[in-house]
Amino acid sequence: MLDGVFGFVLGIIVLTVVVPKILKLVTVWRMRENAAAAAWGGEDRARLEATAARLEQRVAMLERILDAEAPDWRRKAG
Repeated sequence: MLDGVFGFVLGIIVLTVVVPKILKLVTVWRMRENAAAAAWGGEDRARLEATAARLEQRVAMLERILDAEAPDWRRKAG
């Protein structure tokens, strides 16, 4: 009889105290994860796009220089 009451009380404690805390931790973790993913949409994304544009310009400039200095460099590279 005592084991059944003890199990019932323990179950009530787990359902009222432990489970809500675990659910809150999971919710906070998901919110932080979503916030970190959304952060890439702001300044970081703009900086990354600007850097990519500069790198594309540099590659284009290097290709023009190589075309002028060594016109058959593309055939040699392949």
